[in-house]
Amino acid sequence: MFGLWEVTQMKMKHLLSIRTIIAILTLLIILGGVLLGSSWSDARRSQASADHPIYKYYTTVTVEDGDTLWTLADAYMDDQYQNKREFITEVKQLNQIDENRIHEGTQLVIPYYSAEYL
Repeated sequence: MFGLWEVTQMKMKHLLSIRTIIAILTLLIILGGVLLGSSWSDARRSQASADHPIYKYYTTVTVEDGDTLWTLADAYMDDQYQNKREFITEVKQLNQIDENRIHEGTQLVIPYYSAEYL
């Protein structure tokens, strides 16, 4: 027979193993959701590309008075970007811009997409 102390320890070990299993399952579910969401987003983009190829091109734009990265995003961003921040980040990388301000007269390389092969 087991004493009260041994029974209590066995219950605690059992409870600890159940909690561990629940924690691992929870982490797996969260990780699965993140991976599924990310692959769904990529699949949506690649499906559009598989049906009709989309080509990426670049153009040069001269910054005019009053232009900002946000107004350029409004004018040139298309559906290939999830949001303006993604577009602006790429424009900044292409043009080696560290700050968020652009100056009149500066020429910027702007990406754009087209189904037309040039």
